[in-house]
Amino acid sequence: STRSRADENKPMRGLYLLALLSVVAASENTWSRQRYAMARLAAEEAKLKQLEKRLDKIKHTIEDEHDDYTHHVDQLEHRLEHIEGNDCHDHQFSCGRKSGQCIADLLVCDDVPDCDNGHDEHEKVCEDVVPIGRSWSGRAVWKGCSMRHTTKLAILITGHHDDEDFHERHFVDAVVIEKYSEDGEEVTHSYPTQGFYNFANRHLQLDPPESSERGLALDCWDAGDALADCAIVRSSDGFKCGHALLTRSI
Repeated sequence: STRSRADENKPMRGLYLLALLSVVAASENTWSRQRYAMARLAAEEAKLKQLEKRLDKIKHTIEDEHDDYTHHVDQLEHRLEHIEGNDCHDHQFSCGRKSGQCIADLLVCDDVPDCDNGHDEHEKVCEDVVPIGRSWSGRAVWKGCSMRHTTKLAILITGHHDDEDFHERHFVDAVVIEKYSEDGEEVTHSYPTQGFYNFANRHLQLDPPESSERGLALDCWDAGDALADCAIVRSSDGFKCGHALLTRSI
């Protein structure tokens, strides 16, 4: 009978239902595993990005510290050479205290390495330290050529240009500003002048201002740490009238 056949098919329908439920459960389980795997993958990617950022930061820190270390070593070697001298003659450039090599200062910063170690074209050697607007200021101590023992002194670079025949030099325009007290009031004198900066020996030389009758030139050496060690020299006989240690302002 029809009822008997229906009763006979119940177990089969039950099996089909169980199979269908198993497939659905398996699908849901697979989807859950996929979602879990995707979530873990996203989390790992986020961690990797964070690690990359940290590594990049550490890399830049190490590079900066290395550059600072190299800069300080270079400054120290330059100071020692300025104090003790080196084996190079006048108008020669030392390729480094340990190199034992000297080259003509005209070859410095001409875009062609002449030192075996390339020191004559190093970015720190050829750095423009006299851009327009650069200034130094401090106190001058006089031992002659002035009625005053101390005055305030400042140098301001107002212009510069290069000469194709003298790559190792920047020719500059500048203003020398002198201040002192007289009868309780501050007196200021400004003297336009010109000169040049020599990359080879880090030397800024300013000619005697035409507007001053004293005929005093300034010979300034890079003393490191943004300092300029300046001699005030009477151009007529080379007499050293005074000395000024100036700090770079800009």
